[in-house]
Amino acid sequence: MSSSRVSYFFHAVTVLGVMLATSNSAYAQGRGGFNTDDGIRLLSSERVQKELELVDDQIEQLEDLQTSQRDEMREMFMEMREVPREERREAMEGLRDQMKELSDKHVNTVKEILLPHQVTRWEQLKFQSKARRSGGTDRLLGSDSMAEQLNITEEQKEAMTEKAKEIRESMQEKIAAIRAEALEELLSVLTPEQQEQYRELAGESFTFEERQQRGRGTQGGRRGGGRRGGDRGGRPPLDEGA
Repeated sequence: MSSSRVSYFFHAVTVLGVMLATSNSAYAQGRGGFNTDDGIRLLSSERVQKELELVDDQIEQLEDLQTSQRDEMREMFMEMREVPREERREAMEGLRDQMKELSDKHVNTVKEILLPHQVTRWEQLKFQSKARRSGGTDRLLGSDSMAEQLNITEEQKEAMTEKAKEIRESMQEKIAAIRAEALEELLSVLTPEQQEQYRELAGESFTFEERQQRGRGTQGGRRGGGRRGGDRGGRPPLDEGA
């Protein structure tokens, strides 16, 4: 196997590993636990801009919009710091409403900047991003909101749960095989003596449980005091995207 194939195998391992790990993207969360993800931040990604075929003028307008959004949100939170502690609960409810209005206003502005086909693709990318943050397509499809939108029955939910388990097990087997083949190719660079020394250090192969990370607000996550990167229970998602 060539060195380029070794690189390919490690890339494949990384991709499949991410697919098995729960996405824990925190960028969508505003300060104080407010969810401010309206998909506007996606538009700052060069890959997203390329996917939408944005022109320079559109990119400049969107950058100005995001700057304005950040400034307005910062001002809102600064005002909250002046609210007496005993009044903050009520004030926080009002802040959520203000942020929703602000988000809706900026989303409408984005739709004015983008062309119709770009808006359609942007909405699709937002959907895929949501699937990623929810822990994969299997979890998104199992959510109450998606079940309602697609009229997914309880029987279908159960069937998807079983199918997801089968797919995860199959993916784990493929990952193990790719890792083993990549390791053998790497060891081929060493002398026979070095290879033997490595095998003595490693001993017989042992299959560890896949490391799993829970998303924000779930038991065993970093905020819950779980070990960083350790096994935290729960089932891993099937994919990173939609």
